[in-house]
Amino acid sequence: MDSPGSSPPGSSDFRNSRHGQLCETTRVGQEWRYGYPLLEEAGLETWAIDILGWGFSDLKRRPPCNVASKREHLYRMWKAYIKKPMILVGPSLGAAVAIDFAVAHPEAVSASFYFLFAGGQVLTSIGTHISVSKKTKIDTSVGVLDGILNFQVEKLVLIDASVYTEGTGKMSSLPKALAYAGVAILKSFPLRFYVNVLAFNGLPVNTNIDWANIGRLHCRYPWWEDATVDFMLSGGYNVTAQIGQVKQRTLIIWGQDDKIIDSKLAERLHCELPSAILHQIPDCGHIPHVEKPGAVVKLITEFVLEEDRRELLLVSQPRDASQQTDSPDPAPPLH
Repeated sequence: MDSPGSSPPGSSDFRNSRHGQLCETTRVGQEWRYGYPLLEEAGLETWAIDILGWGFSDLKRRPPCNVASKREHLYRMWKAYIKKPMILVGPSLGAAVAIDFAVAHPEAVSASFYFLFAGGQVLTSIGTHISVSKKTKIDTSVGVLDGILNFQVEKLVLIDASVYTEGTGKMSSLPKALAYAGVAILKSFPLRFYVNVLAFNGLPVNTNIDWANIGRLHCRYPWWEDATVDFMLSGGYNVTAQIGQVKQRTLIIWGQDDKIIDSKLAERLHCELPSAILHQIPDCGHIPHVEKPGAVVKLITEFVLEEDRRELLLVSQPRDASQQTDSPDPAPPLH
């Protein structure tokens, strides 16, 4: 990864990989370190982008870090680099980021590319390698097919979604001095350690110590406290009223043993989203993509393919001369 300060102010750090252009930052890699390789193995190109004010983006000249600025920063990144529709995948507070962005910019959200958010940070966008407008061979649950994909179905994936909080609540009216004191506690080791205890089932102490220290790395940037206080005092994300405006088909993934956000809220979200399906993962806490990465990636991949199969136009396999006819019947669409 590029060293801090090597990217333009307010931009994300990018790097390329052998799978094409992948955008990843260290903070982003922490939460998707287990799921990331599995997503690529599933044939998905991966991007990772920090939301403005979070992660390792260089903010020496800090812009406002409120919701509107974060949305605009993400939109400009999408418009400059991705330039095609995407699926938004948002864990925890990232689900609020995803809903806010999808409602504001529906033209950016559909089934060619994907974003993964962690705790309000854009982690990864995934673009499937088989999303091409030419004859291609793809492996689906119904076998290997030759066909043409037509990506038109818009989608969201929300993981243990934090979407029913009223922004930062009373913290938005704190005096600045108290706000900075609160942020100092937010980056403290004891709090990070305790949050990991809540977030995971039976995490070994040594592992928790390592993860708590790693999770605090981005807090050491000199601009982190200023950006976090600015976000806190701005009121934060309050997307409860926007949930009913979501038009995208949505996959909701939830750890049944989540001690941070009650799993009953998964059922509420499922009822309130116009087009959603819900999968709860047993024996799993608040961060399924770390605790059960295989299960999460399997659900995401199947969610993508189940809809795209319906848009797949089968192309007849080449036949030998004895089977050829002057007017072969076209292959029926897959249902």
